[in-house]
Amino acid sequence: MPDISFVATDAVVQSGTTTTLTWTSADSTSCRASGDWSGPKGTDGAETVGPLQARATYTLTCANGSENAVAMLAVDVRSAVTIEWRPPTANVDGSSLEDLAGFRIYQGSASRDYDDSVRINDPAVTRHEVLLISGRRFVTMTALDAEGNESAFSNEVVRVAP
Repeated sequence: MPDISFVATDAVVQSGTTTTLTWTSADSTSCRASGDWSGPKGTDGAETVGPLQARATYTLTCANGSENAVAMLAVDVRSAVTIEWRPPTANVDGSSLEDLAGFRIYQGSASRDYDDSVRINDPAVTRHEVLLISGRRFVTMTALDAEGNESAFSNEVVRVAP
């Protein structure tokens, strides 16, 4: 029975860049690509794909007679968006905010389920470029005080990245 090892050098790339797919197979006599690449492939090899603008899925099927092995992998693409905001001037209780230390921007693939964040340590910053992974991304932010306490989340926005 054929067996395949199939990896991408980078499983997440910047929009407009490439990655290299590398594979090895055991007990196979031929391989064929499908999905976002196609055609016959060697039983072992490497191929650079891209430049990628959106998520791509690559399938490799290797055969030996009537037996097949299938391996699939996806490469996500990060695209940049610029987020702008107005810094808070008051605490929740209405008192003047005097110890603003920075912000944290969160993103994730589901509402209120964030898997990535970036901290901004300058309270004077009011815009930041964020790299979003392909697909639907939920983005929100918090304010940080001098002791590292976080505010409640801001309104959440949804962006569908290519």
